[in-house]
Amino acid sequence: MKKLPRRRGNCHRPRMYGLLKAASSAEEEEEILRERLRDADVSFSGAFPSSRDISVAKRKHEKAKELEGIDTSLIISGGRSRRNTAPRVTYREDRLSEEDKDAIEDEDEDDDEDASDREAVESGQEPEDAQRAAKARGSHLRVHFKHCREVSHAIKGMPLNKAKSFLQAVTEYKQAVPFTKFTGGCGRHAQGKLRGAAGDKCKWPQKATKIILDLLKNAEANAEVKGLDTDLLYVSHAQANAAIKQRRRTYRAHGRIGPYMSNPAHIELILTEKRANVAKAVEEVKTAKVSRKRQAQLRLKSGGGVEAN
Repeated sequence: MKKLPRRRGNCHRPRMYGLLKAASSAEEEEEILRERLRDADVSFSGAFPSSRDISVAKRKHEKAKELEGIDTSLIISGGRSRRNTAPRVTYREDRLSEEDKDAIEDEDEDDDEDASDREAVESGQEPEDAQRAAKARGSHLRVHFKHCREVSHAIKGMPLNKAKSFLQAVTEYKQAVPFTKFTGGCGRHAQGKLRGAAGDKCKWPQKATKIILDLLKNAEANAEVKGLDTDLLYVSHAQANAAIKQRRRTYRAHGRIGPYMSNPAHIELILTEKRANVAKAVEEVKTAKVSRKRQAQLRLKSGGGVEAN
């Protein structure tokens, strides 16, 4: 084979051997190469194609090979990334009909309802009979969580009117809230005896009491909207959970900074209407079965002696 000069713009010998190994002369080599490049729609200037022309022809040939069996009418963009060697092909999306759009919207609404139901179940307790109950809830309230827990625990199970009067008395320092769980540093007072507080530990938390009193009034208004009898309502559920702490900072000695966090709370209440008392039906007394042996023993115990004359 004729040795080709290594001039600028000419292809190197290894690349030429791959393309022109079937040629026997230089003229045949040029003719074969020109035909291949012409079939690949590659134009080149000069008597001989450069290495760039050959690379372009190879890329077009590989791309045509990859697209065999693919409907090219769906392709809207394509190409090769400079970093990734794999081809990138994007397909045109089919337009949805109105029926399909409505079906997708219905599925999204169902998913949203399921998610809201899960959140409601996880957030707190649900009433057994929703038609006879009313709820009220406050989230991320800027009030001490420990105070809210003790106040909500104190009114749990109370009738609505009694709970409202008790909380109003606490704001006036006439009654105290018994502290049973968070008792660190809690004082003692004679008013704690009225609520049966252990060790007479009690407090008068003003802010927590006022917030829970407002929630009670809110739940009462919700019950009136439902048409429930407010005289028969009682606090069936009262719960306080710790919310995400809010961050502040305090400046200490020697240039240090310490945390100064607040402890907000989530509070939820459920008012339920009491059911009417129904007298219990009289049950029939069932006679117990006694064996013959036991009957003989009972007769002996009941008689047990010498017959009277």
